[in-house]
Amino acid sequence: MSADLYAPSLPHLADIFGTSAGNIKLTMSLNVLAYALATLIHGPLSERFGRRPVLLCGLVSFTICSLFCAIAQNIEQLIIARIFQGISAAVEGVLVLAIIRDMFEDKDQVRVMAIFGLITALTPAVAPVLGGYIHVFFGWRMNFQLLFVLGLAVSWAAWYFLEETSIKNLNAFSLKIIVKDYGGLLQNKQYLKYCIISGAGLGVFFAFITAGPFILIENHGLATERFGYFQII
Repeated sequence: MSADLYAPSLPHLADIFGTSAGNIKLTMSLNVLAYALATLIHGPLSERFGRRPVLLCGLVSFTICSLFCAIAQNIEQLIIARIFQGISAAVEGVLVLAIIRDMFEDKDQVRVMAIFGLITALTPAVAPVLGGYIHVFFGWRMNFQLLFVLGLAVSWAAWYFLEETSIKNLNAFSLKIIVKDYGGLLQNKQYLKYCIISGAGLGVFFAFITAGPFILIENHGLATERFGYFQII
């Protein structure tokens, strides 16, 4: 949601900050890169220190980073805030799946995964529609202010409702073990094929939400609030 919500605002940010479209696009691409690299670390961290504390740290960090995005005064500040927002968001991206695996078995796990999959599928469709109207009526900063409020709510919910779901492994953050585990994955051909297919699909999607607003809104004169409907399609 942190990427899709403000996508309709991208073409306008170049004028607002007095910078190039390329620099504005860095707020998207560097966020995704930071997210991807951080996922390699958060899993072992949660094995070592527990799911709950790592998830809470990620949620609180995401909330704070959303606030910094909202108050950024120049493009450099926004890029940095977006990088750290991506690192923080990766915590939830990794640990939600792990917590579902910890808490549920068999049919219940499939049911919960289906609900989670439905939400993650609907969000990229709904968020840019909402974000476009928010930009038009309240300005681009309100999108990040909304993420800040949502971050506060989810952080509180996780702190209040979520108990620890795993047993700490004191050796889990050992560099030797991490390299061995990831090395095993890289030797799994089925896993690599899945990653290539999934990565290619996500690559196309992020190419659209990064370049699409500039092409449709800036080049073709599409109304900002209507961009989200193109993303739904």
